[in-house]
Amino acid sequence: MHGGLLAIRRNSQHAAALAAHGIRPIDLLVVNLYPFEETIAKGADFEACVENIDIGGPAMIRAAAKIMMT
Repeated sequence: MHGGLLAIRRNSQHAAALAAHGIRPIDLLVVNLYPFEETIAKGADFEACVENIDIGGPAMIRAAAKIMMT
């Protein structure tokens, strides 16, 4: 997933890596983050709170933001 976000298309090495691994570039990212703060505010138990810690969403947003800077 992150390869499709982070690849710089005008970089021939990136383009070759995408092709070699069958990865299609991603042009649009939509992320639905877990409701961590709301889960805690509702007084959920520890297990429910841990399940609502979003790791992948923020990482994908960061990857998409980094590529926009290049």
